[in-house]
Amino acid sequence: MSVTIKIKKDEKPKEKSMHEKMNTILANYAIMYQNLTGLHWLMKGPHFFGMHAKYEELYNAYDEYIDQVAERILMLDETPIHTYSEYLKKAFLKELGDVSKCSEGAEAVFRDIEILITEAEGIVKDAEKAEDVGTADLFIKIIGEQQKVRWMFKAIIDGMPKDMK
Repeated sequence: MSVTIKIKKDEKPKEKSMHEKMNTILANYAIMYQNLTGLHWLMKGPHFFGMHAKYEELYNAYDEYIDQVAERILMLDETPIHTYSEYLKKAFLKELGDVSKCSEGAEAVFRDIEILITEAEGIVKDAEKAEDVGTADLFIKIIGEQQKVRWMFKAIIDGMPKDMK
């Protein structure tokens, strides 16, 4: 008996698996980590002390997220990506380059955290659908932390004089 499968041109491509989505967010967390490190090093101006310390706090948080997500992928019997070449291929966050102005850094962090929250919310939905409580719990915790940072950076941006924006 022979079976023929016809694929319609308008069919949607197969959805990424949860571990593929987790590897994508892992790549984005690695880019965010490096961007925050650069902001920490290059920050200049009257807000140096506060922003220097905040960026250090944040890159340490992203270092922890990277470790937690990679270990969760391993717990699911998959392999986390782990090289910068893989991160750069998979990530959709962009490297910042030389940013030293408080306003530019704050806007970049706010924008990228918005993207990361949305990405993590998609993983939570997939994990809940798969009844994977551990993965859902991990990303719910990360989302809560990122929402607080988003709020703080929105307050920084909203409080900047117009000539700094």
